[in-house]
Amino acid sequence: MLDASHLENVQVLIVPQSHTPAAFTPEMASVAREFLHSGGGLIALHDAVGFRGLPVLAEEVCAGGTSHARGTGWVLKADHPLAAGLPRDRPLTQSYYDHVTLTPGPKGTVVAAGAGNDAPMAVCGHSGAGRYVAWGLAIGISKEDDSDVPPTEDEGVFLVNAVKWCAGEDQ
Repeated sequence: MLDASHLENVQVLIVPQSHTPAAFTPEMASVAREFLHSGGGLIALHDAVGFRGLPVLAEEVCAGGTSHARGTGWVLKADHPLAAGLPRDRPLTQSYYDHVTLTPGPKGTVVAAGAGNDAPMAVCGHSGAGRYVAWGLAIGISKEDDSDVPPTEDEGVFLVNAVKWCAGEDQ
């Protein structure tokens, strides 16, 4: 169970998609939102962006997921610190076979989209005093058998950039 005392010394909270979505309770979502609005950084991955029954965490940035799209990679759509060090001349690689497409909120910046469908799949922005990244990838999960695998190089660079940006370390 996540409660505010767990976040006292945390700068950035990453909420992955859980194997048991019901484990991310409304109370936990409320703690995550309060952490974000008080100045913390929050990164939500795959269904945790607010899809298939999981709560939307920062509607003004990302109003939630809309669908799963089979992934043929993803492409950058904005010059933003999240995109630092990533190539723009080819689709970026992903470890899992699909991603969640997103609905940007009025304060959201679309940073990346699916290579095959151009639908938003990474959105970021400010929520309260904090910074939020909704990223539709399920990083570190094998497309072959759902086992744990290291993130692809592209996922790793983007994730490090997202943590730094959410922590206020603008590049």
